Amino acid sequence: MKALMAQAEHIKAEVGLQWVCGYEPEGAGVRAVLKYGRVALEVWWRQVYTNVMEDVALECTEYNGPVLLRSENRVAFYEPRKLAQRKYFPTLNMAREMRWIDKSKPEQLMSNDDVVEKVMEQFLSLVDRVDRGKSPAINY
Repeated sequence: MKALMAQAEHIKAEVGLQWVCGYEPEGAGVRAVLKYGRVALEVWWRQVYTNVMEDVALECTEYNGPVLLRSENRVAFYEPRKLAQRKYFPTLNMAREMRWIDKSKPEQLMSNDDVVEKVMEQFLSLVDRVDRGKSPAINY
């Protein structure tokens, strides 16, 4: 998550757009939120137990509405609408190094940096859709 936040801050400074990002522990995993205007990308490392890798995934979910971190000490008045979701699953390569797979392309092993790049592409695509007016309006 630190690499993702660093990449988000780097792109934010380079491009000059005003988005907010942060992360916090959530259960045995970590949850990050990247927000731009009324949309957000939640990146959640879902892990039930710290020493078990079964049923673990990195879920990247796009929302139309507020997604808050607990550290913000705010309350959302409605549930944000889910727009899309991608999941990445951990696996080991032949050298026993941790890699990631997307179930739609199981033959392609990705490094941590590759996943950070994919997540940022997803977020920038969401930002682009908002700026072009292609994101649906919020219905309360």
